[in-house]
Amino acid sequence: MIRSTGKYFIKAAVLILSFIAFSVTPSSNVQGACPAAYSSVIRITTLLINTLTGNETSLPDSVIIPLKRSGRLFFIETTIDGVTGNLVFDSGAMGLVLNKTYFRDYAKSRLPSSGGATGLVAEVSRITADRIQIGDLVFKNSAANMVDLSHIENRRGLKVLGLLGLDNLRNFEMIIDLRSEVLQLYPIDKKGQRLSAESTPFQPDYMQEIEVVGGVVFVKVTIAGKMLRFCLDSAAETNALSKDAPKAVMETFSLTRTSLLRGAGTQTKEVLLGNLNDISIGEIPLHPMTALLSNLDQLGSSYSVHLDGILGFDFFIKGMIRLNFVTREMSVQFYQTEEK
Repeated sequence: MIRSTGKYFIKAAVLILSFIAFSVTPSSNVQGACPAAYSSVIRITTLLINTLTGNETSLPDSVIIPLKRSGRLFFIETTIDGVTGNLVFDSGAMGLVLNKTYFRDYAKSRLPSSGGATGLVAEVSRITADRIQIGDLVFKNSAANMVDLSHIENRRGLKVLGLLGLDNLRNFEMIIDLRSEVLQLYPIDKKGQRLSAESTPFQPDYMQEIEVVGGVVFVKVTIAGKMLRFCLDSAAETNALSKDAPKAVMETFSLTRTSLLRGAGTQTKEVLLGNLNDISIGEIPLHPMTALLSNLDQLGSSYSVHLDGILGFDFFIKGMIRLNFVTREMSVQFYQTEEK
């Protein structure tokens, strides 16, 4: 069952940072999904029955979920209450968000207007999905926010059922490999250790303790010698820096042009686009990386944290990222060559 938090919001860059002038224009077809089928699956009901009856069974070593890429967004195929489509893989979402285009007839309760990078997002409702299936991974009676995501469908040319956050997968160690277009899930115990000793080990180049709020991951980055809190957002099409960042940080930002930012609602706003020229994680330099400059106050308020910026596509594409909510760790195994 997918956990939910009481304070939800629909973050506006989807965060979707699908801004008009910057993002790569996708073709009408999603780029080919990972050809690998789910190498192993979890049948929750079967495992429960076997446990109760004393039958021997074992959890799979891993669950491999293919990611489909469209431009700088990644999608997961799913079926929700008999409706088949795609969920945006969105590590910046607090729980599950569904597209009201397909779920408008559900019993719902109204929520206060929510905030995001472009401002307020109106008409947010709360519903419950009876059954969500991703391969053979099944979640039942899942609470979700509902909002209009039709603009994502219009730009991507595919059926978008909603956004899937990491909180739904907190019982797994996750390895996000956007270059290979897969999400690897490893079942873990209460101490955060993989249940299978046979699973392939992960050899990180870097590791840090993470902060988790409502299923959203926050990490520390350094710019111009200043330690800052950034949200880890797999659905942000580029990085973002708060316009209220310290002066020393702002001096490292080189402006290239302006762009229009569209969020999860209907609002757009003009933002400044440029390069972060002195950003690192630990002792590892990440610069230069593209970033937009924006007011992140409402977004930070939605997360209930002070937010200095967002790490999006340009960070995720640098390496495989491992997340463990139990041990509160993020580790990165950087790719040997940069993506062109």
